[in-house]
Amino acid sequence: MAKAPPEESDEAESIVDEAAIARFAKAMVEKMAMMRTRGLRDWETCSSTELLCLLQEHVEKGDPVEVALFAMMIHQKAEVEFEVEWKKPGSRKL
Repeated sequence: MAKAPPEESDEAESIVDEAAIARFAKAMVEKMAMMRTRGLRDWETCSSTELLCLLQEHVEKGDPVEVALFAMMIHQKAEVEFEVEWKKPGSRKL
């Protein structure tokens, strides 16, 4: 079976990537709505350090959508870079 030319392969991969991102974004919107009903509001007023702690807790819980939401919140704060010690021994610094 012949391989598709690289530009066709790249275009097909791009379509797959964009579809996956769209599905994930939809899952994030739905999860954020659920989290608001549980009381997560005003995340814009949290410090990046607070959000990083919440991010770490959610990494340990294992829900990738919640992890993505906390990463989005940190990204949207657009603060200067900082370092954080992870709670688990042997973990890397961010």
